[in-house]
Amino acid sequence: MDFKIGQMVMSEDEQLKLFLSWSGERSKLLAKELSKWFPKIFPSIETWMSEESISKGKRWYDEILNALKEYHIGIMCITPENYDAPWMVFEAGILHASSKKPLICPLLLGIEPEEIEGPLTNFQSTIFEKNDLFRLIKCLNEKLKENKINEEDLKAKFEKLWPHLRARVEEVSKTKIAADTESVSNVIRALSKSGFSKTAIGRHALFSTGFESHLFYTEALNLAKKRIYFLGRKNRKLFDKEHHDFFRKLNDKLRNGFDIKILFLDPEAPKTVLQSAHKDEDFPEQLSYCINKAKRVLKRNGIDFSICRKYQFHRTMELVVIDHAIAYSPILFDEKDRAKRMTKAPFTIINTESEYGNQLLQDFLVKWENAKIID
Repeated sequence: MDFKIGQMVMSEDEQLKLFLSWSGERSKLLAKELSKWFPKIFPSIETWMSEESISKGKRWYDEILNALKEYHIGIMCITPENYDAPWMVFEAGILHASSKKPLICPLLLGIEPEEIEGPLTNFQSTIFEKNDLFRLIKCLNEKLKENKINEEDLKAKFEKLWPHLRARVEEVSKTKIAADTESVSNVIRALSKSGFSKTAIGRHALFSTGFESHLFYTEALNLAKKRIYFLGRKNRKLFDKEHHDFFRKLNDKLRNGFDIKILFLDPEAPKTVLQSAHKDEDFPEQLSYCINKAKRVLKRNGIDFSICRKYQFHRTMELVVIDHAIAYSPILFDEKDRAKRMTKAPFTIINTESEYGNQLLQDFLVKWENAKIID
């Protein structure tokens, strides 16, 4: 059954109590900001957030269960990396079962309602953007009796307090998160979908480490449905044994319209380009070895070499396009202006239909057109 905002209301003699559910660093910080912000709108509201509401020495599990039984409204703080987190689903289930007339509202930061999966899709969502959040505020206002604010005053108060909340949440959205398998997979799945986004805040994820790792490549290759593009140097890990199964199945995918483009740095690029790309004196030989390794993998699986090309320009970043998601990491240089290692570097994932994401995609396609097929 769908529990839409406003369809299920508390009786007038009930106190307005708000349970803030979170999972993961960005979600936790969003819940913290909301726990401070909602009482500025509604002075009589009571908020509960585990990070701030559980006293030292208390059994946290028991405290959360008690709060879920006592509170009637659940705000689920959803981000691209946690939209199917089991803990949040568990809390929503307990809240729904414990309250006679629960109001469960997923609040989406950087993700659209159609991008979430699982049980939380049963509840009407609120996107973290000005108009939609005000609709939620009006809904909460309707639950109040003696403390209900007239809509004109409510609007004025919201207009005054919204800029500060937006600024704080914009900072929250920039928080770096750990690149574990679930988080990377969730973000790619969410942001790789096509469609106009109503929300600009949080429409990305900043990972503290993990770029060019086998974990990252495995998730990217497994999740790509329509296309995957690579702008790398050696692309060595891509053709390691951990990913041979992908190439064994690639021809079938190509026959069904799958698109793959892999850009290597050309071993015959200008010396200045090669020197800035890597500090090793034998770097051109390393590039040649990796290109030949890729050719062996492709030949073994009957794949045309045209999916791989060589470029001769200075890179400013390394990137991977997965359907409508782009993972990228800027190139960092040492004191001798030589590129540092990319393995396990921090990286960002954004949607290709954002302004910057589209710019990165178009830039890649131009580079591809100007590159040469490996021979």
